[in-house]
Amino acid sequence: MKRATDAAVRNRSYVRAASSLELAPGVDAAAVQTRIDERAAAKAARIFDLADDIRAELKEEHDIVLNDEIRMWSVGGDFGDDDPVARRNAWTRRGGGDLAPEAIDAIKNLIAERNKAKRDRNFRKADELRDALRDDYNVRLDDRGREWRVNSDDYAYVPGDGASLSEEVMGEIRRRVAERTAAKKNKEYEKADAIRDNLAEEFQVAIDDRTREWRTVAAPGSGMDTFEEEARRSQLSPYRREQEIEKKESDLGAALEQVFQSDPLTTAADDRADDAVGAESEADATPAPMSAEDLASLTIPLLKEKLREVGKPVSGRKADLIERLLA
Repeated sequence: MKRATDAAVRNRSYVRAASSLELAPGVDAAAVQTRIDERAAAKAARIFDLADDIRAELKEEHDIVLNDEIRMWSVGGDFGDDDPVARRNAWTRRGGGDLAPEAIDAIKNLIAERNKAKRDRNFRKADELRDALRDDYNVRLDDRGREWRVNSDDYAYVPGDGASLSEEVMGEIRRRVAERTAAKKNKEYEKADAIRDNLAEEFQVAIDDRTREWRTVAAPGSGMDTFEEEARRSQLSPYRREQEIEKKESDLGAALEQVFQSDPLTTAADDRADDAVGAESEADATPAPMSAEDLASLTIPLLKEKLREVGKPVSGRKADLIERLLA
């Protein structure tokens, strides 16, 4: 799906960003679009000097900035939510923990600096910034989910679709959530589970232990609320979570296989044609190499598995494994 979307973006004309400023009075938007299309044609023909000249002309005369990655143009250079750099740098805070506004700003700046270090493949600096976030602000990072949180036992309230809560009820729920946390730390798991179940029954509260958050849900136990489902999975053992993932992958594989087997568009002629070019296709089907960003999103066990496949050592930190795969 992502490849198809990327291909569609690459093949379309440049479009004006929704967040673009207006063109100056008297400027013909159609003429500007024609000039932008001429630059795209120059790039496609590899006449890069001409493409650069047109880009500079558009910037100088109309303050137009072109973004080749998303094939958009903007007067003033604001691409809003479509900005790929902003999307890559966007991290979400999860969980509780008291932080001053100045500390939050400093944390966001360090995360942005670490993102840039990772894009530049400076993994040593990225690791140093990760350690600084941990040591100076007690912050934990989740690269896969692009989330950060304070390493604290505090749970944060997240507004949801359930009923609104009075201050008195909010205080009672927070007290019980804290009591459950203490019970878990003391390995009083039956007590912790009883508190969780009572909160769900009495206040329609779901608790996510991974993100350290809680919220009310519209219909507890219905399975229709995404937060409730994530909360349920967060309380499973690692073994049970892995079992659920394997089952979902198995079910998906079976469903896809059934779709392919029952595809009415597949004919015997297609099969013969596939057989005729099979050997050549298999020889040419080399998977695209993964980028540093892609590898950074993988877990250490998956990175080690990839290293074993190519016969490379599997020791060291995550940054070492990534560097080894990129070498």
